[in-house]
Amino acid sequence: MTTSDEDRADEAFEEGNRLYEAGDFAGALAAYDRALELRPDHPATLANRASALNQLGRNEEALADNH
Repeated sequence: MTTSDEDRADEAFEEGNRLYEAGDFAGALAAYDRALELRPDHPATLANRASALNQLGRNEEALADNH
């Protein structure tokens, strides 16, 4: 991963966190997905994505993210 990719992943992760805090769980999920495209195994992004999925009632997918 290049520094540019890492920066973009960080930006998407932070955007996801802001959207999650605002209650926009679908938007947060999309941002976390963008972050994971650039950094697929980032534990905090995976955990936050699972939390957003739970909030959307997509519990089976959330469980998959936690394993």
